[in-house]
Amino acid sequence: MYATGFGSKQKNGAFVDVKKKVVVTLASRNTYFNNTNVTQYNRDNFICAMESQNNTVHLCDGDYGGPLMILDKFQWYLHGLYSWSVNNCNGQDPVFFTRVGTYLDWIRDNVHL
Repeated sequence: MYATGFGSKQKNGAFVDVKKKVVVTLASRNTYFNNTNVTQYNRDNFICAMESQNNTVHLCDGDYGGPLMILDKFQWYLHGLYSWSVNNCNGQDPVFFTRVGTYLDWIRDNVHL
């Protein structure tokens, strides 16, 4: 899975000119929700991921709203939108994406193509 964005490379840094691509893997959202003080969110609306240790850039300030995508048989699929992290910009803490599938009915009702 990949997350992308034009956010900064470091906390409070300047935004990048070239889009970043960050490799992430799924993680247990219950494990990480239980280790945070965050209680106001419905856990089922989120996808939790961890960044790959091999990444040279990380999700950071300005990347919020960026896509979480999966490539399957030459087709990209949008699964989430970067929402929040415990301690962004370091690549070591979990990152949370809003689960797009949860909102498909709302999207269909409100986006008129």
